[in-house]
Amino acid sequence: MHYGPDFSFRFRLQDDSCAPGSREYDTWAGLLTIALSSNTVRASYSVDKFLAMPLFAAIIPTFFPLKHPREGITVGYYLNGVSIIFSTSLGALLHWTAATDFTSADFSFREKLAMCVVAVVINVPGTLLIYSCWEFPVPFSFVILSPLFFFNLSFALVVVVRRRLWTHPVFKRSLDLYGACMNLQVAQIIIYPAISVLYDKVGNTQRILLTTFFPIIKYGLKRLIKRAGKRLGEYQTVVAVSGVEICASLYQSMIMQTVPSTVAIGIIMGLDVVQGMLAIKFFADRHVDPSVPRDKIFDEAESVLTTKPVAPDATTAKKYQSDKQLRVRHRIVTHALQLANTAESILLVEYYEVIVPIVNGLFLLVAAQFHSARYNSRIAPFYHDRDQLASSLFSLTLYSLLQGLSCVAMHFVMKYRYGVSAIAHLSFVLERYHQSILGMMLAWLPVILHFTLMHYGSDFTFRFHFQDDYW
Repeated sequence: MHYGPDFSFRFRLQDDSCAPGSREYDTWAGLLTIALSSNTVRASYSVDKFLAMPLFAAIIPTFFPLKHPREGITVGYYLNGVSIIFSTSLGALLHWTAATDFTSADFSFREKLAMCVVAVVINVPGTLLIYSCWEFPVPFSFVILSPLFFFNLSFALVVVVRRRLWTHPVFKRSLDLYGACMNLQVAQIIIYPAISVLYDKVGNTQRILLTTFFPIIKYGLKRLIKRAGKRLGEYQTVVAVSGVEICASLYQSMIMQTVPSTVAIGIIMGLDVVQGMLAIKFFADRHVDPSVPRDKIFDEAESVLTTKPVAPDATTAKKYQSDKQLRVRHRIVTHALQLANTAESILLVEYYEVIVPIVNGLFLLVAAQFHSARYNSRIAPFYHDRDQLASSLFSLTLYSLLQGLSCVAMHFVMKYRYGVSAIAHLSFVLERYHQSILGMMLAWLPVILHFTLMHYGSDFTFRFHFQDDYW
């Protein structure tokens, strides 16, 4: 039997709000029942939902011809910016509304599209005013002008939603729930470029040390986002993991594409594989209820949930209150929840570490063919240089394949140690959170892949002589 349970929530028995009999416990147990009865696995989840649309959104800006910044603002530059702002706005809205339980009746997809159009339209005069008062390009525009982006999106929300914004409680509640998480995720646009600057300026030994420090940064960010999103319920884990791993995996794959030393590539890849295997070993050795065999824990949990209520109702509470068997059943379900929550985190990390380098490689293959690649410091070395492009694509492919070994190992551990299918588990998670994950990828991919474009003021030498010919 294939299981695909949804355990994104963090189950804490010691927390009264999550104790047996509470509303959260009943809700999560209900999700567990639905998940354990799901036997359908489709192989196309990751392709049709998470690769095509974000990749297309990242590639579109490369189609617009660009001229050197010294020639001023051109139509191609504005079309490039419009496409990035539109996709980033749509991605942010999709993720925000999914993570905070908006329904289509609360906020329709048509309204989201209208918001993106309004945000794009009002962005034009705003940026023109800034360029006329300051300079073009503005140094690190994606960072410096981010307040303008959020102002435009907020203004668009008022225009489109109007009175519902303050009369409908779901809007205020969702902003309150997700505000801190959003700020922490946006901070990555500063953190990872700073790491990239250090990485480009140090030698191979220091690069290896920096690579070992990278997981510590990711872990710290995940902990902060989890803490900030403690009221997001079942979305807490997926927001923390996806919100960090998509961005981090993309930056790490961009670093991999320019590593000059084969030895350095091997060491970096080896460290990543070892880290993945350690996480899997921790999962394999995780303590479970000693009264139940490891490979039967999910079968027992399913049996408990489908034969009688996990938490007795008011009329039967006294009858079962002192029942030792009932407490054992609660413990079995709790352990199943905790195991699957850990499995979800590991599988999502491995999933991103496999597909994100592939997405980056496909983008690189297409973007390097266009004239605008000359103005992007990450793509310029591959412009009309097929040998270097082929070498970079080989490194990314090898990196992705090695990360895939962790996925294979995780599948065998879950299948033979706990009796569940990692493929089905991941498929269920991707299906349940498809809007949230799609939104994150749609928002992050265009921004990060075009962050190093000269027209957006990216100059890691900090000279900001944009009138010079760099390439």
